[in-house]
Amino acid sequence: MAELLTRRRMLVHPTYRIFVLHDPECDDSTNFNEAIVAAIAESVGWAYGMVAVTTVAEIGQVPVTVEVWDGAVEDAGAAWSAELDFPSGRYVIDVAVEDEDRIGHDLPGGPAVYRVHLAARRDDPEDYLFHLWRLADSPPSPDDDE
Repeated sequence: MAELLTRRRMLVHPTYRIFVLHDPECDDSTNFNEAIVAAIAESVGWAYGMVAVTTVAEIGQVPVTVEVWDGAVEDAGAAWSAELDFPSGRYVIDVAVEDEDRIGHDLPGGPAVYRVHLAARRDDPEDYLFHLWRLADSPPSPDDDE
């Protein structure tokens, strides 16, 4: 059975009904555009090192919880799932209310590819829950010297 390593509960203030959980090193505008366009079309959009989420609420703050586990989590409530690379070993939420959440948090497994499950309660009140667990080392970046 998997063990919970960290849990961070935060409030986000979506911009144009969107927030993005991402690795701070993966902030290329092309990645953001890809994820946001997909999120507008399908509620959630994935791109390299990030996931964009479209909220129902147009104004106000939305609670988001990020849990990091030491192994796979059985999550019957997860509506979306993908593998994401976090090459810096950190995650941020771009429109979090608190500075420390916009600056970022270390992932206990360090730089790696993580499975990300997202469960959402999209009625009133809205609430989002991310489950992450380490799958494998991050692949070398194309920019890395061989």
